Amino acid sequence: MTNSALSKLYLIGVQDNNASALKHFIQLSVGVNRTRNVNNYIQINNLKISNEDFNNLTKETIIEIEAIVPKSMGV
Repeated sequence: MTNSALSKLYLIGVQDNNASALKHFIQLSVGVNRTRNVNNYIQINNLKISNEDFNNLTKETIIEIEAIVPKSMGV
């Protein structure tokens, strides 16, 4: 429902050249984006490696991964 209301507010702002509506759209859409959760990880088949897991790897392991991945991608 929030997305629908924001869409209508945006349309009012653009179609009617209503600066106030666009200002409210920007303020409200920023608030909506702050509530998102971002879960970054690498997944290979069923193996998931989170950022925390990756940071716990040894330097040697990271160097090995950096060498293997480009070779397997033909880079």
